[in-house]
Amino acid sequence: MTLDTVRDELQAQVKKAFGDYITVGTKDGKLEFSLNVGGQTGHELRITGADAAKIGFTPGASTLIGGSTKLSELGLAGDRAVFTINGTRFSFDGSATVSEMVNKINTSDAGVRILYSSLSDTFRMEATATGAQHGIDISQLEGNLFNKLFGDGKFSAAGSVAAKTLTTGTVAGKAGGVADTYTTKGASLSMTVNGASYTFKLPEKTNTTYSKSDIEAAFGTWLTATFGQSEGGVSNISYSGGNLVVAEGYEVRFAQTKTDTEDAKAMAAAEATDLALAFGFSTRASSNVAGADTLLADVRGLNGLDMRDADGNAAVKLGDIRSINGHAVTFSDGKLVLSGAGAIDLSDSAALQAIFGGASLTLGSGSMQGGAVKAGTEARISVNGTDVFRSSNVFTIDGVTMELTKLSGTNASGDYVETVVSSARDTEKIVEAFKTLVQDYNTMLDKLNGYVGAESNYRKYAPLTSEQKKEMSEKEIELWEQKAKEGLVRNDSIISDFLAQMRNTLYSKPSGSSLALYNVGVETKGWEDKGKLSLDESALRNALSTDPEAVKRLFIDSAEGLAGKITSISNATAKISVGTPGTLVKLAGVEGWSATAKNNALYDQIRSIEDRLKDLQTKYSREESRYTSQFSYMEKILASYNTQSSMVSQYFTSGQ
Repeated sequence: MTLDTVRDELQAQVKKAFGDYITVGTKDGKLEFSLNVGGQTGHELRITGADAAKIGFTPGASTLIGGSTKLSELGLAGDRAVFTINGTRFSFDGSATVSEMVNKINTSDAGVRILYSSLSDTFRMEATATGAQHGIDISQLEGNLFNKLFGDGKFSAAGSVAAKTLTTGTVAGKAGGVADTYTTKGASLSMTVNGASYTFKLPEKTNTTYSKSDIEAAFGTWLTATFGQSEGGVSNISYSGGNLVVAEGYEVRFAQTKTDTEDAKAMAAAEATDLALAFGFSTRASSNVAGADTLLADVRGLNGLDMRDADGNAAVKLGDIRSINGHAVTFSDGKLVLSGAGAIDLSDSAALQAIFGGASLTLGSGSMQGGAVKAGTEARISVNGTDVFRSSNVFTIDGVTMELTKLSGTNASGDYVETVVSSARDTEKIVEAFKTLVQDYNTMLDKLNGYVGAESNYRKYAPLTSEQKKEMSEKEIELWEQKAKEGLVRNDSIISDFLAQMRNTLYSKPSGSSLALYNVGVETKGWEDKGKLSLDESALRNALSTDPEAVKRLFIDSAEGLAGKITSISNATAKISVGTPGTLVKLAGVEGWSATAKNNALYDQIRSIEDRLKDLQTKYSREESRYTSQFSYMEKILASYNTQSSMVSQYFTSGQ
């Protein structure tokens, strides 16, 4: 079976299912599916099923751009895009995803947002602020990303393009690897390979430890299992003598340790669990990514190239390079950067094609072309003969907020037709707000009255001991603790006082107001409902239609409004504040909030009881020691007395 036979069989099967809409081909030694829809946008080919991986496709891969699509998959020239938007600079490698790019741009200070439509398979960018004074200015400094996002006719490619990251074949660690005396009961190592994170972990041991040879053998096995082998049976990443030997196509990085490398004690403690540090990889953030001081002989892919420095001499290090095969090239951040203008022909060098990803590149000024951006305009409206200009389609004039959605129509003479704008109070919205107020107030009353009127069952359900909990199920413990809380705040004076203040405020007419709640349809129910409110919607609508300003003042008057009074009462009872806490907060604090966790009456009472218990324990221990000492002394006296008595008895017995 060859690649061509697989392609031909797939083409036959696909044609049966989809006709000529989909074609199957090969490119760079891989299978390739293509849509044949005559240049129409919005079509999607998506490949699903776990078996897709067997022929080289990622399950879920699609011809449409998704958030996980890499910038390199958009046809990016080189392996990096650098550009500015309204003066804000951005830089992305080809491995960055569309989501990463969009999120970074949209959350920046550039003042724009970029959006993608799967329907039309297109990107668009718009200013986040409206009006003629807010525009978009884009300049490509490296690469051609905006050509791929918005089209070649709207942007010129940048004057430079960055190649793929250059690597060496080794990641340096400590000479000889971990110390011969190194042992551990369990440790791990984290590394990044081609942008993805990997972790090697030694399972925790209890009675024995891992030796140097154990660790190196396990690490080597994991590397082969994780990163595979080449066709020749050589591991793509392997461990040898303290270093990692890395095959071409693998970029390996270790994070810089946060441990003070000058502190021997701290380093020893960290190495006990951090194998990256024990191997020496994270001591200096080791990587096989080439740097400016890397010798050209150590870098892959540069064989056969004529590399010159600024003086025209053969370059020795990457940082010395100023030209390759006559093209202007410099080295920057692990990448070679090719500069120029117009078409750059690389067909004479397979090595340069491999590095820069193609036989030819088109470079330009990086500027926006005509028609790339549609300029914003000011919104214009004539109000009673006065022309008004605004930077937004939504604005307020004399308290009336308007949104312009389209141009006014014109009459036979070509003049704009006048639009009459009137306003009316949204009575239904106000009524709904009153209904919500009444419902929420009644719900609060139900809950608080339930607390202060609950039976004191907690006296029958003492706190459970550890031994008791062991003999009970979780559900039994839960039910017991619920019962143990019933009645804890029965007839509580703070809650009762809060309810009384709320009732007095809601039932009375504020001074200076012509209305009270009962005048606008909010009244109390019978005594059996314990102060709940009811709403007469007809009375409320009548009040709103006859004197809406009085209803407004009833609630929001700065001195006597009900909203301010209710807020004051609530704050006096439950305000969470270190300086001016409510009475309940003073009493019990607030769960999970450290500012009041140890600054309340209940905590002080508990602490007082604990201190008393400590004092009693100390007194008990002291008394116990005293009585033990006295008892020991008494035992000693009795022993002496018994000895003397025995001697006297023997004396009389022998004398007789």
